[in-house]
Amino acid sequence: MKKILLDADASPVTKLVLSHCEAMSIPLTVVHSRDHVPRDGWPDWVDVHIVEAGPDAADFQLLAECRRGDLVITGDIGLAALCIGRGAEVLQFKGDRIRPEELDMLLALRYETQKARRRGKYGRGPSARSRDDDDRFARMLQTLTEAWSKGDGDV
Repeated sequence: MKKILLDADASPVTKLVLSHCEAMSIPLTVVHSRDHVPRDGWPDWVDVHIVEAGPDAADFQLLAECRRGDLVITGDIGLAALCIGRGAEVLQFKGDRIRPEELDMLLALRYETQKARRRGKYGRGPSARSRDDDDRFARMLQTLTEAWSKGDGDV
């Protein structure tokens, strides 16, 4: 059965995903490190994987849970590339769907940004999250999960 996997380390869309999955009866798996355990915990119906703190520990666990046809929600381009390689759909926190044909460009941009950071050049960082970001994310999440119920694998 298809499910949604949430990269919950510092996810700004956790509440949106929880309410959507509950309303639509969609299985949800969340993965996060011990450093990001929510104060209120998780509902009983959520499949929770808590990993030790460490670089990429949550990413590797999420990848181990990922299957063809699943929807992965993450802000990590490297993890997105690996999940797409397994046949999953990927949705970023701002509501942008990552398509396989975009990966080369996104990974190259990530590489160049990392090189600049190592040289001491830092950008402004991401803009503050807005209501429009939440609305865009919720619309795309709805579109992708409605496609599941129609049996349409490509939206």
